[in-house]
Amino acid sequence: YLGARTDFNGLPDSPYSQGWACSLSEVAIYKEEKDEDGTFANEVYNAGWGYDHRKNSNLVGYWRLNEGSGGQAKDLSGNGNHGTLTTDGTVIPSWTRNESYE
Repeated sequence: YLGARTDFNGLPDSPYSQGWACSLSEVAIYKEEKDEDGTFANEVYNAGWGYDHRKNSNLVGYWRLNEGSGGQAKDLSGNGNHGTLTTDGTVIPSWTRNESYE
């Protein structure tokens, strides 16, 4: 789960117990530590909106979360790790458009 906290001890009927009260613009997961000294974080941060993780090695999954509708988050890494957006019955998750990210 991304953006959720699981609590199997407190809620045995449901693996999802609490979510985030914020937004998420993109997620990239690597199969190695990328930033022991902070240089990678600076590179990503200084690139501003639209940093493209696909140029880096050992990328496991990369979700820009810019589909705009529907319940799927497409994995852009080429590894096919597409995600399904779910909810606990409320109106979230929802899509918003960030013009500067396109």
